Amino acid sequence: MTGLFITFEGVECAGKSTVSRMVAERLRKNGYNVILTSEPAGGRLGMDIRKYVLSKDVTVEGEALLFNVSRYFHVKDVILPALEEGKVVLCDRFCDSTFVYQGIVGGLGVDRLVEMHEEFIGIWPDLTFVFDVDVETAMCRLLERKKVDRFEKRGRIFLERVRNAYLDLVNKFDFRKMIIVDSTKAVEDVAGDVFKAVIKKFKG
Repeated sequence: MTGLFITFEGVECAGKSTVSRMVAERLRKNGYNVILTSEPAGGRLGMDIRKYVLSKDVTVEGEALLFNVSRYFHVKDVILPALEEGKVVLCDRFCDSTFVYQGIVGGLGVDRLVEMHEEFIGIWPDLTFVFDVDVETAMCRLLERKKVDRFEKRGRIFLERVRNAYLDLVNKFDFRKMIIVDSTKAVEDVAGDVFKAVIKKFKG
């Protein structure tokens, strides 16, 4: 693979989706061939699986299995072909979301899900940005949304657990390049910091 695979993670309303779009546009203006995708909606089954999980009473084990099925096809259909063509792939959520939501917060255990990932998915991001924001700010941003899903309706305690889980995950994966991003700053400043880190990764 000659491309670069970058993922954006974090608690709800941390700004990762907005920043990933801004960084994609800035990279394109600088001559990079960029693919912007997301999970769990990416790939041939992604949207259907997302709708099913959000609308049904699915166990945490079921969530993990369904998200990994979606991820398998997302990697096969979208991510790997783009990387093999030398493109930059920016992905809004990837395996770390499953490790956090189903593994740590959901109680399945990260090690179990890491084994599943290595066996069935097989690739790790070259660089992961973990967007960190205090729960009060996240709650305020969440209340501004006109529509929220069942994960986002779980409230302050749930958001706090997710935030702490992401920070724990950064410490656990010391073999990976994971950067914590202070997303309480202005979105333009956050996007600028992320863009600089991506360019630094290109330069080695």
